[in-house]
Amino acid sequence: MTPYRWLLLVMAAIALWWMPGLSRAATGCDASLSGVEFQQVDPHGYTDVRATISYQCSSFGFTWAHVAICFSPGNGSFDNSLYDRRMRNQFGDEITFQLYRDASHTAVWGPQEMALELPIISYPVFIFGGVSDTVDVYARIPPQPDTAAGDYSSFFSGASMTYRYVERNNAGNLRCDTGAGTPGQSPIPFPVNAVVPPSCKVLTTTALDFTGAAPLTGTRTGNLDATAAINLECRKRTAWKIGLDEGLHHDGSRRMSNGSQYIRYELRQTPSGPIWGNVPDGNVLPGTGTGQSQTRQVHGRVPDQPLTGAGTYSDTVKVTVTY
Repeated sequence: MTPYRWLLLVMAAIALWWMPGLSRAATGCDASLSGVEFQQVDPHGYTDVRATISYQCSSFGFTWAHVAICFSPGNGSFDNSLYDRRMRNQFGDEITFQLYRDASHTAVWGPQEMALELPIISYPVFIFGGVSDTVDVYARIPPQPDTAAGDYSSFFSGASMTYRYVERNNAGNLRCDTGAGTPGQSPIPFPVNAVVPPSCKVLTTTALDFTGAAPLTGTRTGNLDATAAINLECRKRTAWKIGLDEGLHHDGSRRMSNGSQYIRYELRQTPSGPIWGNVPDGNVLPGTGTGQSQTRQVHGRVPDQPLTGAGTYSDTVKVTVTY
């Protein structure tokens, strides 16, 4: 471009600067917040996440633009109050959480005086001008040991960015929600999601002891019955399955051994029920966690068979809980 054309552009810009009709800017702002995502919640401890609000403001004209911005989350889907924010799963179970303006989790994020207020943003406008940036918000789920497993959510449909702007040399006493300046608003609805994973543990097991069923005399065992117990604790709504392996001496059926001699035995879910095994979609025992201790009985039977040698017979069966 020739120096002459540059001079014409500069002169045109100066002329436009002084034209009353174009000395003001047209300013607009918008923002977005993708969501607050708690990936895996530990009900026995604090679970913290951070979310990012992205915002931008742009102006057209020849002036200075000054913008005051506040972000407010409004109310979630199941909030009982500002200090009792909740998510729910499909069964109606609830988990509480809170939103904060600071990383130390002391300043609750809410409306009006609890909104997230940014320092005044100022920028020059020469035909076009603007600014874009991000700001963080924080969320926390406190310990809630009795929380049920599942996917939880809440939706903040009324969340918004509120702003006011002036177009002049100085910002003056500009505030985002009141006073001088032209008001504007941009919705920033966002979800809050959390996953409480299923959890199970075996607390105790008891031995299956046939010695008290009847004395073994003669050349046959007779029918012997005994029970054992499996005590487990699973998070509420955790679907679980208990499997029992075949033991150490299996040869088509479970056997106890005294070294060189064997006694066959059976394990069932009920006294007359099917054989209890560890095939995931077959002969395991299903159940659902309650958050409390649960006990399931193992029904054992030694069917009548020849007794070929004296001694102490034993076997070890491994208990597997899948969830």
